[in-house]
Amino acid sequence: MADFVNNGNTIPYTPDGADVTAGDVVVLNSDVIGVVVADTEDGQLGALYVDGVFRFDTSATLAVGEDAYWSATSEEMTSDNTDVYGGRVVEVVSTTQVDVKINFKSESSGS
Repeated sequence: MADFVNNGNTIPYTPDGADVTAGDVVVLNSDVIGVVVADTEDGQLGALYVDGVFRFDTSATLAVGEDAYWSATSEEMTSDNTDVYGGRVVEVVSTTQVDVKINFKSESSGS
């Protein structure tokens, strides 16, 4: 038996070490990104979006359908697979912005 908890679009998140601002990108466990829902003070319970389509800055040449990776250093989506997987590009808005379905992975994760 399972009890419904939430739809999975957001998860609880408590910043540890600094306040976060709505729209900030947070890397969880080195392999999942979340987008801060609302300004949250350090140590206070907040939430992260872990599903949805978000607009990100980029200096990379990305195309619809390609994987995008989050660079915490440059705070943008890249094509560099050594950065943290961010999701799949769903729209190229301009040469400096892309819309990405975050945490979208099409490959099978096994049984």
